[in-house]
Amino acid sequence: MRKKITYLLGAGASADALPLGNDLHKSLMTLADKIRGFENNDFNYLVEDLKWLSIKAMEFMSVDAFARFVYFHSFEKNKSLNLGSLEEEIDLSLEYRRIKDTLNAFFIIYQYKKVDRRYNHWLSHLIVDIGISQYSLKENIKIFSWNYDNQLEIAFSKHYPNSKTKDVHSILASHPAAIFSGDKNFHHDYNRPSLHDRRISVYHLNGVAGFHEDGPKHFQMVDVINSKSELEIIQDSLAVYDSKNSYLSFAWEKKNQDDLDIAITKFEETEMLIVIGYSLPEFNAEIDRKVFSSFKHLKTVIFQNNNIKEADIKVRLKNRGILPHVEIKFEENVEKFYIPDDFTLN
Repeated sequence: MRKKITYLLGAGASADALPLGNDLHKSLMTLADKIRGFENNDFNYLVEDLKWLSIKAMEFMSVDAFARFVYFHSFEKNKSLNLGSLEEEIDLSLEYRRIKDTLNAFFIIYQYKKVDRRYNHWLSHLIVDIGISQYSLKENIKIFSWNYDNQLEIAFSKHYPNSKTKDVHSILASHPAAIFSGDKNFHHDYNRPSLHDRRISVYHLNGVAGFHEDGPKHFQMVDVINSKSELEIIQDSLAVYDSKNSYLSFAWEKKNQDDLDIAITKFEETEMLIVIGYSLPEFNAEIDRKVFSSFKHLKTVIFQNNNIKEADIKVRLKNRGILPHVEIKFEENVEKFYIPDDFTLN
């Protein structure tokens, strides 16, 4: 029986195509300047939002730190007004929604025609032919991603030319996927499969850019794979502003816990955990602990990062549920994603 392997991807796994957290404020401003160059009045509010978030990210040293400040400030303010649910409290914070919408648009646009080529090499080892021109991740491979981007799905789409982004997500068994959440152009509520009954190979822990609600319980994804021009992808990104809800989230919200609980049951047989480009930030500690603690058969952790402080990483991993008997190894070469020596192409 093949070893059960789970990959956990952080921002460093997309670093050859997208900015890391520390540089995000620069890229937000660069994109704002670029979009302003189109001289389209319909884009003015997007330009202003990108500039605003860039300034705030620099002021708080990261987008996450600013978002957390806004979240808890709003929570405490609205709690004092005796509002009902957390949903009501957060909905009242237009600033918090503005952060999410701006991030959503940023990742949709910025990754246009960009893919970290390490995904191409990696997937050549991870996928299997399951029929005529049909491919899937090997059954023993699972992927958790902390990233909002679609880099994995864009790379996988090379095997399905002309397929839409939402279709690639469903073929890859990536969650969230518009088709399985309720794509009004695909099926109706009565035959929508539950998450319990679905195969999940990829789980985006904080959601994924472009996923949005375009009607009551109906979902779509901006087609980041097939946009014909940068102008078109900018126009398409504005759909997230018009949608009822933003489906990007931050770790502290805990709004997708039911889905995560189900996903964890599909990953719990993990024997080897390979962590790529992830620095174990404190904001994510609670969810990391929940995920890691579920791996009852875990024997090995491979930590791949080019800026490793081994003693610190070992402490963090153990504090997040990695048991003492689990072997922890480090890989500093990040030119390619780590593939175990005993990993076969069969």
